[in-house]
Amino acid sequence: MKKVFENKFVVMYLDETHKLLNDVWLKTLANLTTQQFKEIMYEWRDLVLTHGVQLALLDTRHMEFMIDPDLQQWIATEINAPAQKHSLIKAANLLPPSVFEQVSIQQTMDELKDKNNFSVKIFKNEEEAKKWLFS
Repeated sequence: MKKVFENKFVVMYLDETHKLLNDVWLKTLANLTTQQFKEIMYEWRDLVLTHGVQLALLDTRHMEFMIDPDLQQWIATEINAPAQKHSLIKAANLLPPSVFEQVSIQQTMDELKDKNNFSVKIFKNEEEAKKWLFS
């Protein structure tokens, strides 16, 4: 995998062989603004579109950012809908330990399933997530 994007909040890796985009959220998220989050999401979407990404592994285990309902809707329509129309077919999410962020991410994933037709699953173990993605 090669690193395709990095800032103080997230590092994104691309595995061109498997058409996989893996983003790893870092522990510095406490000061992440909604605008910065949106800019990261636009970058993610553009990488999916540019590289024909079919699989996404979202490692949010260190995420300390609440995704409110309006932002959940925005992600579903502005980020995932175009990504899915282009090539994205499966996304696995590794959850953070905090129950508040877990609920926020779970609601976001539920919103995506309601708005878009693709496979989404949540995991606590990275190996299980990869096994499911590649199955």
